[in-house]
Amino acid sequence: MGAEFIHYGQVGLRVVDDDSDSDVEFINDALNSAEMRPYLGRMRPLTVEEERERISEQRDNRGLYLLITVNGDRVGTVSLIPQWEQQNNYELTIWLIPEARGKGYGTEATKAVVNHAFEYLDCQRISAHHWEDNELSQSLLESVGFLLEGEKRSGWRWEGEYKNNLYYGLTREDWDEQQPVFREGESRADAEEDDGHEAEINISRRYNKFMYPTYEQAIRDVSDDVTTGEPTVLDAPCGPGGLLPELTSEFGPDATVHAVEKECEKILAAQDHVDKHCEFPVTFHQADLLADDLGFETGQFDCIWVADGFSPGLMSGPKLVDSLSPFLSDDGVFAMYYGNWLRPQLLPGYTDLEHRLNVVAERYYQSTVNSSDDGMQREWADSDSYHPDISPERARSWLLDAGFDTVTLDTYTVTHSRTEDGSFETRGDTDSTVDDEEIRDRLRDIYQTEYLKAAEAYLSDSELRARPSEQLVTSSDLDDLKRVFDPDSDDYLPDQSGYFCTVTALLVTAK
Repeated sequence: MGAEFIHYGQVGLRVVDDDSDSDVEFINDALNSAEMRPYLGRMRPLTVEEERERISEQRDNRGLYLLITVNGDRVGTVSLIPQWEQQNNYELTIWLIPEARGKGYGTEATKAVVNHAFEYLDCQRISAHHWEDNELSQSLLESVGFLLEGEKRSGWRWEGEYKNNLYYGLTREDWDEQQPVFREGESRADAEEDDGHEAEINISRRYNKFMYPTYEQAIRDVSDDVTTGEPTVLDAPCGPGGLLPELTSEFGPDATVHAVEKECEKILAAQDHVDKHCEFPVTFHQADLLADDLGFETGQFDCIWVADGFSPGLMSGPKLVDSLSPFLSDDGVFAMYYGNWLRPQLLPGYTDLEHRLNVVAERYYQSTVNSSDDGMQREWADSDSYHPDISPERARSWLLDAGFDTVTLDTYTVTHSRTEDGSFETRGDTDSTVDDEEIRDRLRDIYQTEYLKAAEAYLSDSELRARPSEQLVTSSDLDDLKRVFDPDSDDYLPDQSGYFCTVTALLVTAK
């Protein structure tokens, strides 16, 4: 069960985990009930798998879908759905199970997400609507300042009867004027590591720690290249915010830092991280860097920082450069950092196995899952997906092709070596160090999430089993991996004398 990110009065809010059967089943049971279906227009009950797909689609569409909890028990959900017609406009939806109504939970959850939207999503307006006879929704919306803006006659049909829809809105100006109403009861929770999507966020931050010496030096070098005394900096995409403390600290109190991310969940996690670890503020924007009108002014930024967001399967590097370049000032610095996340040396003595595991992992993260008559089938990316022009190692050519005059490529290498007492020492191009526990955590993450999961999925694929000559890894390879890279194994490689792991990051800067 994921961690609660926001506490407001009696309620806690956490991200719905579509991989959690208990989360999906709770929502499915509630929304399939005879009482709830009419308000949703759900003509038939959905299966659990259909519910899971619906939740996943909402996340893919950048919606923020949160469970409302009281003392850890689930009582409903609240969501913000981006409205594609106008960026920075969201639609609010909320529901509670019958036994949780009338206790103020809905009001507190609504205030919490409204505050989050206007503070951290660069939101301008939130809309909501309900049937004309839904007195609970009407009372809730009006109690927190939503204004009735119109009525859509015969806008809803249920069991042969037409009903009118009432439409409400709350703007940034409305919210600003009612701060005392919205502020009482708000606090942010101290999120701990947990399962599901929050675990993925923590894995991302452990990756940041593992690579921290290279990040720190790269950000320092980029900052030195920025000549403006009061720079405006853009982190795009910011992910769960792991590098924002370093960026804000290095550029200092006179800098204005903006961060862009596509997924509401990551913005929620990033703001939580900023609240805990940043001395200076960050302005967040939700946007698709390759598709949206970002709302920035031409030449607005003195530095654009892009870190690890342009790998194949995640985002097209050349398109990202084309999208962001217009917003760089004439004397600004465009910086692209790539941590080579599938090019480290982690298994000394097993170079061939490591190479093949990296290839499988890369294809796994670019694969898609499709429904077929045989159930859900994974469609694996093949070698045709890896055209050299989209490889992150080609970032220098992207910037040259975009017309930048001065393009520089630097590398940063860090090595974590096991010492005689079993701890690790960190050496590289900087004086920074990484804790022994953080190194072991990251090695465990790589084993479990990047190698083991991908290899097991690859070997379990029926189509690939029918083509053994094309297999990149075998069951014997998987046995070797478990033997030397499983922390519970007697042959666990990082505990062997002389073990080391090395990573080399790339930084391309352009003016």
